[in-house]
This record gives sequence, structure tokens and C-alpha cells, in this order.
Amino acid sequence: MKKRETLFPVYPLAIIGDLNLSLLQVLNILYGVILGASPLQSGLIGAGYGSTYVIMAALLGRLGDK
Repeated sequence: MKKRETLFPVYPLAIIGDLNLSLLQVLNILYGVILGASPLQSGLIGAGYGSTYVIMAALLGRLGDK
């Protein structure tokens, strides 16, 4: 029981972090469109942002498990 109580503050932080990531991804693409990016370039912005998140989550997860 004690372990759940100590991890409780982590859950809201994880939710806020994921919401922040989603919001930044959308705003990044919109900013590219405002600057005159083509649909292909907008797609590359979104894909680059998402793939970086996936790669870094895997690498940092492995590093954290050590």
C-alpha cells in the first residue's frame, strides 16, 4: 500500500506531460502552416515530432531500467 501512495503524484504529472506533448505537436504543425509550409512539409513536421518521441521514449526507458 505504501508504494501506491508514494507514486500517486507521478500520475497527474504523466497526464500533464502527455497533454503538453499533444498540444505542442498540433501547434508545431499549425505554426508551420502559418509560415507557408506545404502539406508534405506539414506531414514531415508531425512525423518527425512523433518519431522523435517514440525513439527517445524507448532509449530513455532502457536507460532508466539500468
